[in-house]
Amino acid sequence: MVTRIYDRPDLDQRRGLPALYVSGTLPSGKPGAAYEGRLQIHNAVGACAAEQIDGDTLPPGHSIYVDNSTAEVVITWPAYVEQAAPIQNPGFENGIAGWSAGAGWSVTTNNAITGSQSAVYQRNGGSSVISSQSRYPVNPGVPISAECWVRQGASSAGNAGAGLRLEFRDGAGDVIGWADGNYVMSASKNAVYPSNVNAVPPVAAATVNVAGVGVRHRENKDVWIDSFSWNHKIAAVGIGVEATLQITLRVRDSAGQSALWSGIVSVVDWTPENLGAKFWLDDTSGVVESPSASLKWADKTANAWDATQLGIGAGTVSFVHGELNGNRVVRFIPPSSLSLPVGAQSFASGVRAAWIFAVARTRVLNDGRFVINFENGILANSNNRLAIVLGDWTGASNVVQALTRRLDADVREDLISPQVPVGQWVMCLVTADYVERKLSLYINGALSASKSPAWSGSGPTSATDSIRVTVGAAVINSGSSAGGIANFLDGDIACLIGGSGDSLPPAEDFNNLFKWYSERYGLPLA
Repeated sequence: MVTRIYDRPDLDQRRGLPALYVSGTLPSGKPGAAYEGRLQIHNAVGACAAEQIDGDTLPPGHSIYVDNSTAEVVITWPAYVEQAAPIQNPGFENGIAGWSAGAGWSVTTNNAITGSQSAVYQRNGGSSVISSQSRYPVNPGVPISAECWVRQGASSAGNAGAGLRLEFRDGAGDVIGWADGNYVMSASKNAVYPSNVNAVPPVAAATVNVAGVGVRHRENKDVWIDSFSWNHKIAAVGIGVEATLQITLRVRDSAGQSALWSGIVSVVDWTPENLGAKFWLDDTSGVVESPSASLKWADKTANAWDATQLGIGAGTVSFVHGELNGNRVVRFIPPSSLSLPVGAQSFASGVRAAWIFAVARTRVLNDGRFVINFENGILANSNNRLAIVLGDWTGASNVVQALTRRLDADVREDLISPQVPVGQWVMCLVTADYVERKLSLYINGALSASKSPAWSGSGPTSATDSIRVTVGAAVINSGSSAGGIANFLDGDIACLIGGSGDSLPPAEDFNNLFKWYSERYGLPLA
């Protein structure tokens, strides 16, 4: 995407004002689903307005506006509704209108197949194409069926005829491929026969149209073609296929300042929603930033397990915008932490499998610091039922640890990754199959450590709820006189997502999860 000189931000912005800018990345959408994405506006004076100035055409029914109550650019479109793609003048009743005729093609009233007129191929040797100018976007991977009718006329069998063609074009409108139906090369008594085709668009195709192909090896007798139809669908509103949409926006405020933002919206079949997670917090979650005592990192699932300020210590939890590939992260400066609500305490209670995925980093070398901790159901055994930790317990190396138990009385089972450089973002996944007694730790998409058999036996976890669920710290002996909060994270978290139940999601879903956040956050896969 290119920024043009006349689209640059105003150069006469008021002196003394902080620069207007827009941060964030747009979340991915799913084919067929309604979409909403938001970008944060900073340092605006008064109300703002936004417009698209470059990039791809957004889906029909889209809207771009500014929510001035939250200082956000909002892009939306409705759920996909399809409609038939009309072929202009499919039976040539309006002459040649809507068609591009090659050599030998014209429209005639003589011996029309249907109605009063048909296209006719006359006095031309070899082959020639008559192409419909009704060209529509292809639906990748979706086959197209089409039909037309042909009268081969008085030519001897094999001497002349015609057939249907689907023409596939690139973004510039040039034909890059085609699919032909059956050619009607023989007939008797002025008979009419169909030509049919069914084809999947090639990968490089942008648009498709119907066409007729006339063929003549000898004789100059007429061949007619008529009544084109197909099943191709296009969007009335929304988008029903996968796509990557490039967008450049310009935002202006009431003081005359302007700012540009460029990026993409990926429309893909797979999103983390496919995992059926029980909690999901990332840079697209809703937030409450102030006052700090009311800070909230909203859960994107229907459970609404929002992370809120635990309200301890002199440290801070804050949202840092534009930190990771332009995306917001949560920063923990100890001593500080967040907690999930009471409902989340049942996450690992009486389940046969559980998993947690996190994108996080530590900013200093410390002993083990917690990213997330689901406590045990009893006030003992270090209170870790399922947890992700950055750093070892000695402070000597920055590793990723998975801490797990099946039963409250079990000895804890741990996994430890190789060392990760301090300050480096890491994508980590812990999976626990309590029935198969298999515990695994994945780092940046690759298996880092595993243990099988794990735990004291096979079966569901203890049916007791976790006493507390903390983010950015661990609670030691919660509820007891000796209890306290410790192991505070000095670092950042971009994403937390987890699920539990009777079984783990398929491995392919976890592969997609790593790929999803690798692309979103610009992080390398192993």
